[in-house]
Amino acid sequence: MLMKNDRKYKIIPYPSEHVIEDEAGNKIVSCPTEQEAWEYITEVLQGEAVLSSPLDRRQCDRKRRSHEKNAINQHSSNNDILGGSYED
Repeated sequence: MLMKNDRKYKIIPYPSEHVIEDEAGNKIVSCPTEQEAWEYITEVLQGEAVLSSPLDRRQCDRKRRSHEKNAINQHSSNNDILGGSYED
């Protein structure tokens, strides 16, 4: 029999999905509904679910935008190293 772990996971609601993050803020998975997110946490991750507050959601949005910006900048600098873009 599997034991329930003591980890907590946040459910961050968005208009098109519900993102599950671990305590460190790492995205685990996204689910189409809040109910599916709760079920995923209790059945698959065997942890405790916590619905995020609006403040947590804003912080997550900033973190996601920052991550996307860094990925774009990394892609740009890789193109500079390779001699430019391969677009037509």
